[in-house]
Amino acid sequence: MNRYKLEVDTHCHSLASHHALSSIGEMLISAQKVGLSAFALSDHHPSLHCEQDGMVIHAPDEAYFHVFCTRYSAPKDCGVGVFKSVELNILDHSPWVSPFYRDFNNLFDLTIAGVHQFPHLFSAIDNEEHNTEILLNAINEGDRPQFNILTHPISSDLPLNMDTVIRECTNRGIALEVNNSNLEHKKHLAPLIKLMLQKVHACGGRIAVGSDAHMASEVGNFSAAIDLLEEVNFPPELIVNNTLDSFYLFLDELKINN
Repeated sequence: MNRYKLEVDTHCHSLASHHALSSIGEMLISAQKVGLSAFALSDHHPSLHCEQDGMVIHAPDEAYFHVFCTRYSAPKDCGVGVFKSVELNILDHSPWVSPFYRDFNNLFDLTIAGVHQFPHLFSAIDNEEHNTEILLNAINEGDRPQFNILTHPISSDLPLNMDTVIRECTNRGIALEVNNSNLEHKKHLAPLIKLMLQKVHACGGRIAVGSDAHMASEVGNFSAAIDLLEEVNFPPELIVNNTLDSFYLFLDELKINN
């Protein structure tokens, strides 16, 4: 029997992120087909928008998030829920996590955040201490965490003190993500992600498993992640989205702590 149910996908992008390919409706159909109970729609924060090397990187604007959070709900007859989320950017400068100009604090069910290496957001350098300090600034910013899941924390271009980042995330109640897309398309990261899982287990931290879907067919695809979870015998009870109930418990903790 598979111990890893993974009934909720915590990291999905829709057409609103511009470089993703599917509508919310298409994602719902795909989620239903693979047996998901729900997924978190976490389109990119507006600050991702930039021009680099002659190419414009588009991102949704704040008006999109306001409409999504205040007016959208999944069709009741589809059998799949949609949690309202956003993927924030961790910055290499204050305020450390990309802000919204209007107050969205009570509109999202959860927020996720990660490093996206564009010059206006985060210029990583080959210095573990420097990069770790910046991540700790983001993790510890404010009286309450500014985000609930640290996305794709492992990168060959971003040397970090993994023990320190895991410890601080655990202390703040932040789950570390196992990103299935990274495992499928950046296979060289698998040994580092395996090591992260072992360290998270050892310190009693928690993970979230996300597809990082950019098209409907990727929603709920956790195959590479499950292989790694099985390899290290990772405890299902430390996976916040293993079941819909465990995910609701995680969300309830966020409300209590906020």
